[in-house]
Amino acid sequence: MWIKETLLEVKGLIQSCRDLKNGVEELQDAIPEVKAFQTDISKSVSKWQFKNQPRLDRINEKLTKMDQEQ
Repeated sequence: MWIKETLLEVKGLIQSCRDLKNGVEELQDAIPEVKAFQTDISKSVSKWQFKNQPRLDRINEKLTKMDQEQ
């Protein structure tokens, strides 16, 4: 009886190892796409910051003046 249970557990473990291997391979395949996405996002954030920096500077100047007045 315990031999059957052990065999079932070993089979389950083997299947889990296969599933893990497949999952790792899928993650490795996705790495280039994730890196490309990360690069695109970084470029977009940099453009946004460059475009909006003058506005942010004016806001910070006004906040600084408000703090000094209080």
